[in-house]
Amino acid sequence: FKDINDTLGHEAGDDVLNTMGQRMSALVREVDTVARIGGDEFIILLDGADNQAEITQIAQRMVDTLQRPVTYRGQQLNCGASIGIGCFPQDGEDITSLIAAADQAMYLAKQSGRNQLRFASALPGGSKVRSDP
Repeated sequence: FKDINDTLGHEAGDDVLNTMGQRMSALVREVDTVARIGGDEFIILLDGADNQAEITQIAQRMVDTLQRPVTYRGQQLNCGASIGIGCFPQDGEDITSLIAAADQAMYLAKQSGRNQLRFASALPGGSKVRSDP
């Protein structure tokens, strides 16, 4: 998104982020939450999702959907997503530790190339991250 902001301006970047948020929201249930936490990072809370196959399927649909071009003022813009997944309780016992685990997994996904997803449980040395009380 830095490239979009740098070449087309922040209005274009904001428009693309809004489109991406709408695309993600369309892929989850009403009980789930999609929220932008800053920059080009979003968090998605899947309420009650505890089946890794189901979570993988949803995350892969996100990757597939988010790599479709976004049209801004007649111009096709290519985007993508690197997704890190943290699952309760194995990857963290509270929201802070879950976000930290998912963040670590996201960086692993980014290192693996564009449009990848990684589970925190696959991190070297385990994924359990505890936040201070």
